[in-house]
Amino acid sequence: MYSEQQQQRVLSAARGLRDTFERHMFGCWCLFAFGRMVAVVMNDNIVIRLDPDARRRALELPGAAPFTPRPGMTARELVRLPPSEVRSRARLASWLNAAYEYAATTAKPSSPQPASRRRGRRTR
Repeated sequence: MYSEQQQQRVLSAARGLRDTFERHMFGCWCLFAFGRMVAVVMNDNIVIRLDPDARRRALELPGAAPFTPRPGMTARELVRLPPSEVRSRARLASWLNAAYEYAATTAKPSSPQPASRRRGRRTR
């Protein structure tokens, strides 16, 4: 399950990001770029994938937390953003830009995505 309101917040804040696409996974809505996950909306939470430095900065924010998809399991690159960062379009856009840049740096240089993996809907 995911919040369509939070999905719209992410899409609005991600307007300037090129070549992104959406996909539904495990009942969540996800935004991808360069074949890598950038953001996830799970229930009412917005979770983003960040490099170690940005992740450290994000986790210092009151209310931020490592993403735990189920008890005892922590996704090491994913951070659940606090409501203060999600309510501000500019702050959310800044975090999404950091996640987008991280996706660009971790993308495999010259391996096009196989046709079977290109089923997401293009957003830009």
